[in-house]
Amino acid sequence: MKRIILGALLLTSSYATQIVELACDKAYKPYSYKDGKEAKGIYVDIIKATVSKMPDYDVKFKPVAWKKL
Repeated sequence: MKRIILGALLLTSSYATQIVELACDKAYKPYSYKDGKEAKGIYVDIIKATVSKMPDYDVKFKPVAWKKL
């Protein structure tokens, strides 16, 4: 029994949160824009709402100029 519990703990601890970095336009109000160092806008809000239902993912936003996308 101890082996089964130990195996289950090792198996579940091997899965880490997947970090995803998304680039977004930093000057396309109201859809996506940079406010200080933080990305904001409608697109950002939609993605945050979707990812909140996906606990295995951590999304980071990187606001950049459109030419760099």
